[in-house]
Amino acid sequence: MFYSDKATTVESRLLWRDINADVERQWNKQLKTTFLVSVQEWSPTHGMDDKTYVSNIFVLDGLYKFDRKKSLRAEVQYLYSKDYEKDWIVGLVEFNLAPRWSFSVSDMYNMGDTKVHYYNGSVSYTRKNTRLQLSYGRNRAGYVCSGGVCRYTPAYTGANLTFTTSF
Repeated sequence: MFYSDKATTVESRLLWRDINADVERQWNKQLKTTFLVSVQEWSPTHGMDDKTYVSNIFVLDGLYKFDRKKSLRAEVQYLYSKDYEKDWIVGLVEFNLAPRWSFSVSDMYNMGDTKVHYYNGSVSYTRKNTRLQLSYGRNRAGYVCSGGVCRYTPAYTGANLTFTTSF
């Protein structure tokens, strides 16, 4: 067991904390909204010292169903933080033709340190357990998690073709 100069075990230090709450409202058969607040705290040193970053995240999501097969979803997110790269804002619009097609455009903008836009447009086709997605945009380096599986993605600008299947 490792000890710091404060005689505190490394294992007792914070790695990640996420406290959140959401409110959903079904306005009628066609319109549903969700509001989420999340307070996250994480260690950039993976718990090796007492330094942590804190983020306050606010998400507003709206879904409008035109009929059984067509829907439009819009989402706005705001991340407030005094740490790391500071504040972010994200906007997304997604049109779905169930059960196969989905089209989306989004922009993630760093209002803090970098002042960089991460724009993206995509189209996807799903059949049974297989999904094919083609997207184009500017992507930030980081982890992408889906269905409990996370993978690291490097930063890039350009096209991306993703093939996902489950069995």
